[in-house]
Amino acid sequence: MINGIMQENLNSFAERLKAILGERNKHHWGIALGIGRGTIGNTFNGSVPTSEALNAISRSENVSTTWLLEGREDPYYVRKFTDDDECVNYLDAVFLERWTIYLVTDQKHLAVALTMPAQYKIKEEWVSYTPVEVLAGRCGRKTLATGEKGIAFLQGIRHQRVSADLDNLSHNKIGTYKLLNAEQPLLNQDMLAKRNQKIFDWPEETMSLTPEEHILIESFPPHGRRPKSGLQDDWGRACSTGSGQVSGMIDEIYFY
Repeated sequence: MINGIMQENLNSFAERLKAILGERNKHHWGIALGIGRGTIGNTFNGSVPTSEALNAISRSENVSTTWLLEGREDPYYVRKFTDDDECVNYLDAVFLERWTIYLVTDQKHLAVALTMPAQYKIKEEWVSYTPVEVLAGRCGRKTLATGEKGIAFLQGIRHQRVSADLDNLSHNKIGTYKLLNAEQPLLNQDMLAKRNQKIFDWPEETMSLTPEEHILIESFPPHGRRPKSGLQDDWGRACSTGSGQVSGMIDEIYFY
């Protein structure tokens, strides 16, 4: 489901773009992205925009250009890890930058959403936007410990309690708009996380894996060990690069 529309019913570029837009006015949206009214009108009538305009859409919405153009792959970018240490290394690098870090939880599962003010260049003009990066996958106690370590010295770490949308977020179904800019955005009731704050109860003993997750984990067992059958994870992300003052800005989530 993309903004309430079943993916299998989105059979063209224009239909997929309309699903991403949701209830927003297409011309106001296009202007905010630096795309002219004429181009927006043609685009929603089925014309494929220039690569510059397509990149602007991808950056601002964290949406996959492959999905927009061809309907293949997942709609939104998520960085997925198969190893706890990979998650730790990635978050360590994040601490060196100026990301705002959201620990998203439903009390049993955890995700990490990263945001940062940035700009990209289109038609010789700089456009401000908020890239989102979502982290998800096989990230466990080491990753959580790294996040808690960051609370001690980062003012930007936030704690957000959600429930129904967490699975969609970790499985590439939620983009920047629903996370940050919708009438009731997912990250709208966050609070500053406190040091030594309990985020959630560990669910390894009760969670079951989907068939797809079994295949993934069996193919990439961490450190040569077979994974515990109770762990469920899903991670993802996509990095948008090109002309701009910030590169590598995207959406990610961490979920286990």
